[in-house]
Amino acid sequence: MEAPARAYAARRGAHVRVVYATAGDGWASETVLAQGRAIGALRSEETPCAAHALGEKEPVVRDLGDGRLGEITRPPAATLAGPRHE
Repeated sequence: MEAPARAYAARRGAHVRVVYATAGDGWASETVLAQGRAIGALRSEETPCAAHALGEKEPVVRDLGDGRLGEITRPPAATLAGPRHE
């Protein structure tokens, strides 16, 4: 859901909370900060400010490894580990 729709829902009394799977530390194209801990920390600090401005609840930020979610949700060879159906 885009920010305007989330803000609209929050203003109408909906419980809106965004959960970020990563801190965004693996990509930093819109800033001069290099990818890594510094950009992840900055983004984690910015999210509560943005949520407050939109009328949302405090966001949840998980550190599941930016750019590595595929490895976590579907490790290499995970589809090969199950039984074969021929």
